[in-house]
Amino acid sequence: MLARLHIAGQGFNMYRKNPRGPHWWACAVEKLRPHLSARDKQVIEDEMRIQKQISHAGLPRGVIHGDLFVDNALFEGSMISGIIDFYFACHDVLIFDVAVTVNDWCRSGDGSINESRFHSLSQAYNSVRPINDQEQRAWNLLLRAAALRFWLSRLLDIFFPRPGALTQQHDPNEFLRLLLWHRDHQLNLPSPAFSDPINTSKSQA
Repeated sequence: MLARLHIAGQGFNMYRKNPRGPHWWACAVEKLRPHLSARDKQVIEDEMRIQKQISHAGLPRGVIHGDLFVDNALFEGSMISGIIDFYFACHDVLIFDVAVTVNDWCRSGDGSINESRFHSLSQAYNSVRPINDQEQRAWNLLLRAAALRFWLSRLLDIFFPRPGALTQQHDPNEFLRLLLWHRDHQLNLPSPAFSDPINTSKSQA
């Protein structure tokens, strides 16, 4: 479903910059700084320094959902019937959207990634929109970027709750644990050779 969304979005001409991209990270960190432990400040500063050194030029871009967590998908039985909550939809790196999705759908309670779920999700995506070599190389750092983005947003929700907001507060440390796990582990995406031309043609039809 996510790969088909990315393919369909190639024909959408409106443009919106990612409202939760690196510029927002920097603003969020400055706002949060007085509330952070020394350990958390160090983790964030280290990660942002690494992320600033990465160039995303040349990575496939298009319309992304930006927040495709499990609770933003509707099901009929075991089949996805729809996707909701496009509040953070924007134009950005497509594989970053996959990283956001993997970080929620495949995350275990201890902050690790369930590799069976990860392989199922990534292979299904790759069968519709094949992942290229450049995306492969950027993948693990984008997983970390996605974990950082949601760690920061959850910290803001805790320390700066919006008056009257209906946003449910979630534990920020879930994404801290995930970020630290990604630093120590590498996840390998399937190669483009795995792609299924039958599924690809259906998604483009």
